[in-house]
Amino acid sequence: MKLLLSTIRKKWPEYILEVIVLIIGIYGAFALERWNENKNTKAFEHSTLQQILVNLKSDRDNLIAIQTHNLRAIYSTKRILALDQSTPEMDSLKFWLGDVAQFDRFQPLTNAYEVLKARGLDVLTNQELAYQIGKYYDDDAQKIVKTIGDIELAFNTEWEPLLRNYGVDFQWKKLVILSDWNLLFNNGTARKIIILNKDNYSSGTESLIKVLNSLDALITAVEFELKEE
Repeated sequence: MKLLLSTIRKKWPEYILEVIVLIIGIYGAFALERWNENKNTKAFEHSTLQQILVNLKSDRDNLIAIQTHNLRAIYSTKRILALDQSTPEMDSLKFWLGDVAQFDRFQPLTNAYEVLKARGLDVLTNQELAYQIGKYYDDDAQKIVKTIGDIELAFNTEWEPLLRNYGVDFQWKKLVILSDWNLLFNNGTARKIIILNKDNYSSGTESLIKVLNSLDALITAVEFELKEE
């Protein structure tokens, strides 16, 4: 026992040094592991935001094209409803009707967002940006899908049967020629359809404007976040 105590007294600086080296080694290993995890997380965040940005811009381009079709439909609806059979603009009727008797489809690109959700939105450093991204995909985009889908539903249930029975020529989003133009006058079937669907295009346009505005803001925010990294 005396020998052990004597040895400890003589070598205690060496033992303390060994303990300190061991503690530093363990702490360094943990620090290196955390550094690697943070590095991988930042790399994941950057690449995911880059892909989300690509998807958002693609969604915006698609929605702008749909908005253009909606505005043309609204313009043509007004011209058709104001048209008299005796006016010289009858030649334009087939083109106006082509603007109205159509629909679009929209499905947001969600592949990058789904990857982010699986990892957890809290992986993003900017939590306000994470909220805005989630709001777009889980709220705004789903509402606009429904709004655009309502126009397709109206086409399938109302326009398609009429075109099958009275359509002479039909070029998608270009023109529609009916065998009986009276369907568009004197409270005819086609005229009733146009009147009923007028609000669909108007409300759809209003919804698209709101979503496009929020989408532009979101794109700007993502671009800014990528520059800051």
